[in-house]
Amino acid sequence: MTYTIPIELTFEEAVRSEVVKFVRNGIKNIRELTAEEMISEAAINPYLVKALGITDFSSLARFYVYQRIGRSLVTSFGMTVMEKMVETLGEGKKRRM
Repeated sequence: MTYTIPIELTFEEAVRSEVVKFVRNGIKNIRELTAEEMISEAAINPYLVKALGITDFSSLARFYVYQRIGRSLVTSFGMTVMEKMVETLGEGKKRRM
């Protein structure tokens, strides 16, 4: 699938548009995240908890939420926004290094 910039947008405007869509989608996903999902997806590593000095549930929950959000943002950004930008810069062609 080739991503093309709408003719009425500059490259910068197209990138900005993609980033805005990405951020809005990320905020929506964060708001929809439930404790049950966090528990089922993240096995709590007791050694890591001890090493980080986490001693209360609030700190533990905050740590896992931040970890989940960080991983999700980095992975999603690379797979959506960056892929489109690279494809656009390469004029829709995949190139070998």
